[in-house]
Amino acid sequence: MAEDQTSYLHIYAIVFLTLLFSFGRMMPFLILSGQLCPPGIEGTLFALFMSINNLSSTLGSFLGAALTSALNISSVQFDNLALGLTVQLMGTLLPIGFLFLIPRDVTGLTS
Repeated sequence: MAEDQTSYLHIYAIVFLTLLFSFGRMMPFLILSGQLCPPGIEGTLFALFMSINNLSSTLGSFLGAALTSALNISSVQFDNLALGLTVQLMGTLLPIGFLFLIPRDVTGLTS
């Protein structure tokens, strides 16, 4: 393969993986919410969810920085790193507790 083709392949892989990880994790949620929303407001709902996604990303960054500061985790001190990772894991698993709020008839599951 020529050198210029290799660089195009790297750019393609980076763009593809970025799109996969950013929109791929949101797609099941967007499809489910599109089925739940009234007809005609799907675009508005999509814009709302993207705004909420951007806000949560920003807040997550700020809270992560606050957590590392509160636990005194730095580039040279890792004493409380396990506690910080545990708090992050608990925050990541927290939404699982709200899955009961999704109606069963929309998910395709039977009682």
